[in-house]
Amino acid sequence: MSRPIIKMMQFLVFACVGCFQFITAASHADNDYAVLKRPVRTTGPRVTSIGGQPVHLYVDLYVYSQSPYFLPDRSLQYDNPNPRTKIDPAKPWEIRSNYLGIPARIVEGGFNARYSFVSPHAEHELYWPVHLIDGDPDSFWMIRRDEPYEKPMRTEPFELRIDLPREFNIRQVNMLAMNRTIPEHALRINPQGVPPEQRYYNPMPRELEVQVSRDGRHWDTVYQTDDMKNVELGGKVELPFLPRAAKQVRLLGNDFGPMIHPDQGPFIIGLFFGYTWSFAELELLDDKGNNVALASRGAGITQYEGRQGQWDFDVKNDVSLATRYDLGAKWIRANYWGGNLMWHYVEQEKGKYVIDPVSDLAVDEASKNGIEVIMGLEYGNWLYADPPRPNLLNQFDPILMDPPPAPTTPEQIEAYKNWVRFMVNHFKDRITWWEIWNEPGTSSWRYGFGGDRAGARNYASLIKAVVPLIKQIQPHAKVMVSNAYWPWPVFREEVFRHVVDLIDGFELHVRVYEWSLDGEQYRNLPNQIVQNKKEAEDMGYDGIYLSQENQWFPEPNPAQWLSGHIKPTFIGQAKNMARLLFQNSALDLVSFWQGGLQMESGTLAPSYYVLRTLATITDGATPADIRVETDTRYWVDHFGLKRPDGSLLLGAWLPGDAVELHPGLPTNLEFPGIKARSISGVDVMNGVSQTINFESGDTGTVVSGLVLRDYPIVLQINTD
Repeated sequence: MSRPIIKMMQFLVFACVGCFQFITAASHADNDYAVLKRPVRTTGPRVTSIGGQPVHLYVDLYVYSQSPYFLPDRSLQYDNPNPRTKIDPAKPWEIRSNYLGIPARIVEGGFNARYSFVSPHAEHELYWPVHLIDGDPDSFWMIRRDEPYEKPMRTEPFELRIDLPREFNIRQVNMLAMNRTIPEHALRINPQGVPPEQRYYNPMPRELEVQVSRDGRHWDTVYQTDDMKNVELGGKVELPFLPRAAKQVRLLGNDFGPMIHPDQGPFIIGLFFGYTWSFAELELLDDKGNNVALASRGAGITQYEGRQGQWDFDVKNDVSLATRYDLGAKWIRANYWGGNLMWHYVEQEKGKYVIDPVSDLAVDEASKNGIEVIMGLEYGNWLYADPPRPNLLNQFDPILMDPPPAPTTPEQIEAYKNWVRFMVNHFKDRITWWEIWNEPGTSSWRYGFGGDRAGARNYASLIKAVVPLIKQIQPHAKVMVSNAYWPWPVFREEVFRHVVDLIDGFELHVRVYEWSLDGEQYRNLPNQIVQNKKEAEDMGYDGIYLSQENQWFPEPNPAQWLSGHIKPTFIGQAKNMARLLFQNSALDLVSFWQGGLQMESGTLAPSYYVLRTLATITDGATPADIRVETDTRYWVDHFGLKRPDGSLLLGAWLPGDAVELHPGLPTNLEFPGIKARSISGVDVMNGVSQTINFESGDTGTVVSGLVLRDYPIVLQINTD
């Protein structure tokens, strides 16, 4: 049995067990927290323990039930002998609310669809290796590349395997290269453009091994090279060997070349396909010279990413599974990028709408676990373009490589409304929030309405046409819109003032990962958010605020393609994330973390555990203005929240760019007018809590010797 089928069976067993193992979530120990009466699936199975604490399995992903000590021996307060205790993370269904969100799958918007082999519209359709045995040289296959900044495709083997319906004498393997370059429109995100002669370089492995088998268990190598030459567009790689009886043939490729010419630089290479394997046809010639590797002749083909490389394709989906059952984030933003529930996937025949079954299940899981899903209603659809054509005509993922035009004509808007009507009717019992477009201010040749005022007016027209329809079908529905990438004055004047009475949420779009945390732009971010909110409220807005593009990509891999971006270590990434997300929570801003949750090996990064700790301690908290005075000459960033039981949460840290090991700065904090009964401190990087020593009187409370660093120390202040 092939590995994908085994994986599918494992998933289905896991899901079926969950269907019968519903539990009712317990409330927090604090009686002020409401019990969520939602049926939820149990956590992943316990497979081992570390220090007596269980480790749970989510398909291939191992999740420690407590936070590791990423920075051991970090004191919260000088001369404090009180014991430090680990925080027990709360599950999503145990958390009433917080301001923390994540994409449906790491940085992409699509729910995991790797098990959806039965769905003709699953997300991976463009990357199914069946294109290699369809006999069509105009189609092609490539390795699916989602997060090139997380792991390069040059260090681990990748396997393609052909299973023949019967045994043949095989004497040669051929690989037919792509016969056409990437279309120009698929690369126009690059302002300078990529010349046609540089749109194809050598998406082939330098190292290649061909093995044959008669039983699928014992393999013999019949061809091997560690210096395969470049293959030109439309060329052919011929690998002859002495005829061998074989029922299975597999190709093991490694050390891949880029699709785009190296002269274009690492940013373009990384953004467009990275280092990959891509070609049009795989031929197996028998002793008569016939190609027997054809689906029409009963051949089958599968791909296997290797024991160490598989995370780049599979484990990221396991993370999305874990986030719905473990992480504690209360918001999921879905279908805004790379999702298989977007219009051009759901409607590939006019008037026929198909929902991917696994994505449908994922929405159901999130809803049952008390997570708010924001479902994107984007983008265009080639069926309604002028002239119309199939959505997958060019064999590229439409977003970003072949984006359909945004709906602007009456006919396109009516077709879009028909699809929206279907989506809202299908998900209305599980989804409350709907997003009308992601990054609508992008150029029309990308997927937006254009970055000028005319584009903004077209976007406003679509909102006005669609929102009444949504709320007619689902009166309690909430609608979110975006201001990216128009300047705030353009969005305010051309969009916001025309739709302010229709919408319930809008996105404040910033790109923090391009800013130094010690620079003026980042330092001014809270003031910018406050000013934008004030202007919105002055116009009558009373909805919520959301933020995306909250991300930093850690070293060492970002250096391969990102330029001009802040590139922290994995520890620095977690520190930056903790500061930004706590700050945004205190500014009443729901924030979606898109910076990834994994290290290069596919194991969980510090950011996962730090985010989980933040989700737990900020449960039910809302912004609070907490007056703080310090005795240090250094600036201290601090933001406040208030929990439902009346206790206060103060997050405090030292500003500036994060470092790997910060020595800490002893600081005295005074809270005028607050009389504390008890104070506990939380080290979010290590997931520990400690009782804090303090002095309290009629004039206020003083905490002496608190050790501040470049990440939040969170004080929970319980008052009389």
